[in-house]
Amino acid sequence: MGLGDFFPALLDNYFIKLIFLVHAILISLATLAIQPSSITIGYVFYNSIFLIIVLLAILVDKSADIALVGSIFDGACIILDILLFVSHDHPGVLGILIVVLNLVLRVLTTVLLLRIYSARAGVEDPTRGFLEVNVQNAPRARSAYQDIDEPSQALP
Repeated sequence: MGLGDFFPALLDNYFIKLIFLVHAILISLATLAIQPSSITIGYVFYNSIFLIIVLLAILVDKSADIALVGSIFDGACIILDILLFVSHDHPGVLGILIVVLNLVLRVLTTVLLLRIYSARAGVEDPTRGFLEVNVQNAPRARSAYQDIDEPSQALP
């Protein structure tokens, strides 16, 4: 097995691996920067569950359900991040900056996980048109069915 055979396996699920790596680093830094309290225990708990779900999405790369659960749980983590750190008195400036950066990235990872879900499930992309720029209107594609009322059809 050469080095060239290893790279395709490394690039499978590239975005999910990138999501895992970025969030694992930011969660670790935030836990180190936040003053120890019950807030950090809760923060580590639900973020650990999120990282486990993302790991499952990497390992079971044919299942669309895990990507959907990951995006739903990521949306719940956005709400939990806001609730936990609004209610906490003094988490530290560096901790808040890292948590806000993680919170901004969570919105993007939720969209990415939804796109991965739609690609795996073979359904229409629920995020179509989100974060995309459409410069000109594309012509409407014709359907695969014949319209029997249309006069331009050839007669036998």
